[in-house]
Amino acid sequence: MSYICRRYFFRFSVTQGKELKRFAEFFCIAAFFGLSARATLVAQIKPVLDSLQNALSRASTDEEQIKICLNLSTIAWQNAYNEEALQYAKKALEIAKKINNEKFQADAHRLLGIAYFNRLEYEKALLHYQLAQGIYASLPLIDTLNLARTLNNIGLLYSYQGYIYISQQYFHRALYLRKLIRDSIGISNSLTNIGRLKSSSRQYDSARYYFWQAYALRKGDTYLVISSMMDIAESFRKEGQMDSALVYYQRAYELGLANNTKYNASFALSSMSNIYYRLGAYAKALQYAIMSDTLSKDGSYWQRVRSLNAVAQAYVGMRKFSLAKKVLQQALEIGIRTQSRTELVNTYQIQYKLDSLTGNYRKALYWLNQYHALKDSIASATYLNQALEMQYIKEISHKQEVVLQLQNERKLKAVQEKNYRFITRAIGVIIVLLLAAIAFFAYTWQRIKTQSKELAQRQKIIENTNEALTKINEAYQQKATELTQTVCLLNQTNQALFAANCEKDNLMEIIAQDLKLSVEKISSLAQIVKSSNGLSEQQLELVQLINLSAQKSINLISNILLLNALESGHNPIKAELTNLHYLLTVHVQPYVHQSQEKQILFEWHNEVVNEILIDPKFLLRIIDNLLSNAIKFTRAGGRVVLHTTVEQAQLVIRVIDEGQGISIDEQKLLFTKFKRLSAIPIGAEFGAGMGLAIVKYIVEKMQGKIEVESVKGKGSTFTVYLPLQTLRYGAYSCI
Repeated sequence: MSYICRRYFFRFSVTQGKELKRFAEFFCIAAFFGLSARATLVAQIKPVLDSLQNALSRASTDEEQIKICLNLSTIAWQNAYNEEALQYAKKALEIAKKINNEKFQADAHRLLGIAYFNRLEYEKALLHYQLAQGIYASLPLIDTLNLARTLNNIGLLYSYQGYIYISQQYFHRALYLRKLIRDSIGISNSLTNIGRLKSSSRQYDSARYYFWQAYALRKGDTYLVISSMMDIAESFRKEGQMDSALVYYQRAYELGLANNTKYNASFALSSMSNIYYRLGAYAKALQYAIMSDTLSKDGSYWQRVRSLNAVAQAYVGMRKFSLAKKVLQQALEIGIRTQSRTELVNTYQIQYKLDSLTGNYRKALYWLNQYHALKDSIASATYLNQALEMQYIKEISHKQEVVLQLQNERKLKAVQEKNYRFITRAIGVIIVLLLAAIAFFAYTWQRIKTQSKELAQRQKIIENTNEALTKINEAYQQKATELTQTVCLLNQTNQALFAANCEKDNLMEIIAQDLKLSVEKISSLAQIVKSSNGLSEQQLELVQLINLSAQKSINLISNILLLNALESGHNPIKAELTNLHYLLTVHVQPYVHQSQEKQILFEWHNEVVNEILIDPKFLLRIIDNLLSNAIKFTRAGGRVVLHTTVEQAQLVIRVIDEGQGISIDEQKLLFTKFKRLSAIPIGAEFGAGMGLAIVKYIVEKMQGKIEVESVKGKGSTFTVYLPLQTLRYGAYSCI
């Protein structure tokens, strides 16, 4: 049952505040069911715990003690004994460190993270999860199952704190690992977690895509199948598609009834009743509420109260107030007796509506107060922490206001003292200034006389200077005329040079085309010679070398022709509507085959489904050059990833490899023509150093940009940003 509590708490944590009521419902479901089964669970688990504790006292080796402590910790947290879980996990970690067993240390760290997580101590939980993750990944034989579980735990922890993007990354990593080991239950849980994140972000279609995948893997587990149906129905309800939500609630009801899980069937019926009530179909709401009440009579008390609330709500909608009053009285008796607190909140709310409609306003006010008091008392721990934090902020703000007031009083007093000193000093300064003014006027009178004589002398000097400047200006005008003639001559020279350059480009293109035809003929002749009979192995090898050299020359000449066409403007951008998924599905197949031959894992992730406006010819040229370089410099066992998505009206292409990497100094030379770096291709597939120069020229011509991130010895990531004029995008992923 602790699984149910955590499951619905997770659903609440990734939604907005308006979902508090539904979270309270689900939490009450899980909590009450857990409380009602608590005595039975304790009776069943206590002998197991006693047996394990006796075995721990008799254990003769450290490894036996660790295994028993880990089992005790696991059983304890699964049954909400968080303190005991923490105690046994710490003991297991202490012994594992003593014998230096990394596998047991990782297991103990993961259980400590779970225990702290259940205690809502998220920082400690994250620390232990990260330690466990690091150890699992560094083991000689990686523990993929537990590594995936740890990543999933970290994702849940981040989602509880509202970090949706980070949690989604961890869920995807856990899903990838679980697919590697074919853990169907783990895969379905990861898919469900991702779907709930999508639903909380209002990406309902994407959320249902993940829910359906989880549903397909859960067909052997009735409870999990019903859970998937509830998730699908909930996504339709949030999107406002009530008809579709009703269809899936109906399926959940039928499946719960067929498998004799009456509380599931009753819950689905009461949910359907609430939807019909919101749609104003009170008769249907009453019908489903009565069916839910019938099924809940032999089940749990919380569901009985929920069903009675649905019946009373329908009666209120149909304005059958006397019947509603009787049903609400029964719901109040059962809810108070069984402490079904969350359902009592709804009961109080319906009772408030009933008394308001019947004119009993004093009683209505009483039920409204009861409603708010009980609602406040069952607020979640996160909500209480936020309230405490807000209170703390208010206290700090109050203290800051008091400090600010004291500072203002001190400043006012200082200003008054300063003004007094200023007035005293000002009187003295005025007297000094009067005396100084008298002395200044006397000095100024004498100075004016002296300056008058000096001005007369300077006037003569200025007249002489003006005559000299007139002569200089005449010389300057002559120089300006000569400079204008020189500029005209330079313009003529530039035009001649431009014409010569164009003639050079044309000549170069003609020579390159002729050379390309000649080399293609050599390649064709080599193929003819190779296909002829009677050649020895050495001769065949030489013919193959001739053919390879010819192909390299053809590629080099093609690159030179392309670069020349781009620089001369003979190959303009022609944007057209392009289905990127269809285009790349066909185009990446040779790279998939090439990667398999080199024993490299090739992954392609595409999140652009709809058509985009772009030049497909130049786009494929960019992807070809980046992928060929990535595969060329990646060793066997490495990984090459192509990821395409849309961010802020830009097509983003990322090519990630686990190759040799590029040093910071050499990164400055990456996009230089005919420049080879120190990295050596794995298969000695040397090029002319033009691929990245062409990519950069094409990207800039398409008004985009290219970035590179690389670490020597670990690999590189090339990211291209290309602006789009219009786009419609969805989400799709394949490997």
